[in-house]
Amino acid sequence: MAAKRGRRGLLTRRPKTKAAKASGSVRGGNAGIQLKTREQIEKMRVAGRLVVEVHDLCRTMARPGNTTRQIDEAAGRLIEERGAENLFLNYPTYVPGEGFPSNLCISVNEVVVHGIANDEPIRDGDIVGVDCGVKLDGWCGD
Repeated sequence: MAAKRGRRGLLTRRPKTKAAKASGSVRGGNAGIQLKTREQIEKMRVAGRLVVEVHDLCRTMARPGNTTRQIDEAAGRLIEERGAENLFLNYPTYVPGEGFPSNLCISVNEVVVHGIANDEPIRDGDIVGVDCGVKLDGWCGD
């Protein structure tokens, strides 16, 4: 294997196969890692920035007296205003015909992950966790 010194130490590179060279993949075929162009990386960055914007909104709203439903609805409006697709709302669940009912996963206190927005007011001292996923211009941010 060829080795090269990078910013974080020694990097090893596997020699590319003919299939890898043709597909742009590191390992070859469709199973490998697809190298992205600068333009694709920029689109991924823009989608990620929207997620940051949603998290910033949630941070300002996660205050005693507000409900997770209010936060969820505000985030949903922001995602829609930016022209993005919400990746969580109506995501298929294990129950046929049902989808995830919220724009975000908002978990309060003992709810570990995948919390569903509700009308219970946030109380002083509550721990509020937020997960958001969007698709913008064909690229996902989460």
